[in-house]
Amino acid sequence: TNKGSLLKTRGTEVPCIMRWPAGIAADTDCHELIQNTDFVPTWFQLAGATVPPAYRMDGVRINPLFKSPTTAVRDHVYAEIGAARSIKTTQYNYLALRYTSDQIAAVRSGSRRHLKTMTGLSGGVARSVQSTPDALANDQLYDLVKDPREQNNLARDPAHQADLKHLQKTLTAELLRFRRRPFGEFIPGKNTANGGTYDEVLTKLREVALQSKKKKRKP
Repeated sequence: TNKGSLLKTRGTEVPCIMRWPAGIAADTDCHELIQNTDFVPTWFQLAGATVPPAYRMDGVRINPLFKSPTTAVRDHVYAEIGAARSIKTTQYNYLALRYTSDQIAAVRSGSRRHLKTMTGLSGGVARSVQSTPDALANDQLYDLVKDPREQNNLARDPAHQADLKHLQKTLTAELLRFRRRPFGEFIPGKNTANGGTYDEVLTKLREVALQSKKKKRKP
């Protein structure tokens, strides 16, 4: 149900299966964080290949996990789809949803094309409206240990404000790695909009997404 979503369950998280009898013991089970950009530096390392000076690699080497599968090589992973960005740790998933000023204006004007795209697969979260109550909230924080199905948004919980601020700071640092790519109040630009300034647009998108789901279920 979370296909095309930055939510954890059946969203961006997928199994990774590796077989290398000479380097990975059979039946090794690893639950540490990795992402697909980590494969390239790992293969360079294992092949003993020289990285070209101008070749940019965004990942980290994961081969230490082959011998020590419980020793972390990352403390978080970054992901993005559409208007959504996320930082995942082994405990939390922080998701920021920030539409552009143009998108917000289009929804307010009743643009059917924007309503369709922003609640579709390219929206980043909208396909999860049926399974996640706060899927269309600007800020979402889920405890993946206590709440693996991501049903309880902790972003407004006073007890989790320190966690929220820390993950927002981490997200800002990741976004600064990309040039000329503004995003909400994190990286301001002329087409950005701050979270919390267009709640009625989020409500409208939620209504459209739910109506679309109901129509598809009709026999």
